[in-house]
Amino acid sequence: MSNNLPYVSAVIAIVVIVAVVLGINSDITGALALGRLRGSSPACSETDPGQDESVLGVVSIQERDSTREYPDTCFGKTLVQYFCANTVDFQGVGRYCKNGCLNGVCLGE
Repeated sequence: MSNNLPYVSAVIAIVVIVAVVLGINSDITGALALGRLRGSSPACSETDPGQDESVLGVVSIQERDSTREYPDTCFGKTLVQYFCANTVDFQGVGRYCKNGCLNGVCLGE
């Protein structure tokens, strides 16, 4: 069973990512599925443009009078890193952390 653990973790992470993309998580409001937040010309910025797995990154979307923040997030051993696709769009990518994931970063050796 322990040999299958990385695969099971990956499948769980994929299910969670699909749920987020489909808008099941109401905090995301479908942003990943649509590729663009609704409203007036949002501006995207990020704290970790290099997508370093050992650095907690946060994507900020400035929209009218409010700012929404999306920090990198762990789902089991999978790190989901959010990044600005351009000046108005953001996306997320999942990365497997062989030593585990905690508080939005992959754990080191």
